[in-house]
Amino acid sequence: MATAWGKPRTWRWHHWLLVLVVLLMALYLALSYWYLPGKLKQVVEEQGEAFTGRDIRVEAFKFNPFTLTLDSYGLLVPDQPQQPLLAWQHVGVDFSFWSSLVRLELVFERLTLDGVQSTIRRTQEGFNFDSIVAQVKQRLAANKAEQPAAEPKPKKSPPGLMIHHINIANSGFHYVDVTGTEPATTGFDNIAIDLANLYLATGDEDLYPFNLEASLENAGSLKLAGEYRLEPLHLQGELSTTAIKLSTFSQFLTNALPLAINRGTLQLGLQFEVDQADQLELKIGQGNVLLSDLALDDEQVDPGLLRLESLQVKGASFDLSQRQVRVAETSITGFQTHQWLAESGDIRLLSVLPQSDASSTQVNGNQSQPAQAKPAPSQSSQAESKPSFSRHWRVWSATESPAVPTWPQR
Repeated sequence: MATAWGKPRTWRWHHWLLVLVVLLMALYLALSYWYLPGKLKQVVEEQGEAFTGRDIRVEAFKFNPFTLTLDSYGLLVPDQPQQPLLAWQHVGVDFSFWSSLVRLELVFERLTLDGVQSTIRRTQEGFNFDSIVAQVKQRLAANKAEQPAAEPKPKKSPPGLMIHHINIANSGFHYVDVTGTEPATTGFDNIAIDLANLYLATGDEDLYPFNLEASLENAGSLKLAGEYRLEPLHLQGELSTTAIKLSTFSQFLTNALPLAINRGTLQLGLQFEVDQADQLELKIGQGNVLLSDLALDDEQVDPGLLRLESLQVKGASFDLSQRQVRVAETSITGFQTHQWLAESGDIRLLSVLPQSDASSTQVNGNQSQPAQAKPAPSQSSQAESKPSFSRHWRVWSATESPAVPTWPQR
């Protein structure tokens, strides 16, 4: 290159450095936009299928090299038609490079999950994820066997993990049980979860807010809100539900007992506190329960087995460490039940309950003989079989005044 006087211009080191930076930036952008999304899709589908044995599919990955955000679209882990084991429409992760560099921890600004759907299915052979668990265990054991034995190294505490905001929206969870005579299903739709400042590190003392809302399938809704800390575990907040239709869960009861819940609604509200600093502590306070218009029937609907206008419990509290239960007020309205002696000699209600081994009969040809009663254990054997961890519980009446759990100011 020549100047105005005809002399060649000498390239200095900063010129070459600028060219190198431009080339590296062009390579970084090319890898980020064209190579990385396709490679991630290939790795997730191939390695996911190898580990789980399922034909995992992902529509696309997108990575923004400037904001360091990674988005995944249309993941599917198949199971039954229209009932995937796991699927989502969109998952987005926003990584904070400078915050991670300053804190020497992994810091993410946002984790967003939209349209997450999961269906857990139980059959006579087990759950629909059992094969995945077995496959993963087999692969991990094979990988461990292939690695040479290494000298034990001192354990280092992992770096902390901070996620400033987690949002789950438009999601659902469903449970299907086909072990009984008829399939039993339940689930939550329109799940919305909002967590602020999720921090995984030992010794953190701060509490962070959380909020969870979900609706049952045309059967009510629930709301959970409060504050949490993961290590050591501490959770406190309030739980409330709208009128949950109990008939939604009737098939689960029918598969276990010849009973059906034809009507009934349940409303619940309480405060709770969970702490595991030294030992697990669970406290429940200001518990209010309202059970309305309950209709419980066996195979003979008329006359009904049990009818209940309302059952209301107010001011209930529970303390696990003190083993205390306290109820301030209980009222029952419109309780009716129709009972009679069945052919077996049992009361109607007892005839639908599972029979114990002692009351079963031994069948010999065409003759039925009552089973021989087992000999009563001696006092020494009873003492030996008594659990060493057995402790008495105390149920307080409304007139007594025990120490009521105190709740932190929120």
